[in-house]
Amino acid sequence: MVTQKDIPFSYREAYNSLRTNIKFIAANENVNSFVVTSAMQMESKSNVAANLAITLAEERKKVVLLDCDFRKPMIHCLLDVDIKGHGITDVLTGDCPLQEALYHHKDLMIDIMPVGTIPPNPTELLSTARMQRLINALKEAYDYVIIDTPPVSVVTDAAIVGEMVDGAFLVVRSAYAPLEMLQLAKEKLEDVDVKIFGIILSRFNVKRKGRESGYYYSYNDHYYSNDSEQKMSNDELVRQFQSFLLLTIF
Repeated sequence: MVTQKDIPFSYREAYNSLRTNIKFIAANENVNSFVVTSAMQMESKSNVAANLAITLAEERKKVVLLDCDFRKPMIHCLLDVDIKGHGITDVLTGDCPLQEALYHHKDLMIDIMPVGTIPPNPTELLSTARMQRLINALKEAYDYVIIDTPPVSVVTDAAIVGEMVDGAFLVVRSAYAPLEMLQLAKEKLEDVDVKIFGIILSRFNVKRKGRESGYYYSYNDHYYSNDSEQKMSNDELVRQFQSFLLLTIF
């Protein structure tokens, strides 16, 4: 996390640059709510969402971070939040008011909405009019609304929530996902008119650039593996999606 004392300078500065870029986007397009998603699991989307919220709040902005990954929530782990109380799902099911699901992190100066009770029907719950009203209320109350969602190529949740906010940031792990997976993620968002404000390239390592290795990932009780497909190199990412590339995080 960017709050660690021993964090590398380049890592910290990457998030400062990301904050600057987002401030320009927000000012020029009059937007303040963003989904953070990825094509696959293990691309650091939750880490990016959390660090982005922290960095925005450092400029005395009022920021709320929502964990809308109802299948594998991670925000409470990253930020060490007690999740024994209410969360988003409890608001959506009418079991508690909005304010009871918000947790203020005094050290980080951000508000957090954890998942709450894990639902059996995540997609259906996110699709409700109550979810749209919740987001609208947060957009009015906060300078920035940052929402962590599942990988968009695996389940439809990110696309569903993306329709309710101003747009999305797509986190892409360096030399990890096949080009086809990133194209699929982009298409799934654009198919429902979710605006992609930028691609954030994560885990970039200059020393290992070009090194080939296999990968695997699992999500929602399914196992996916593909060592035969050629992974997308960083040069391919820039060439294929240059108009979307926003920032590299080392």
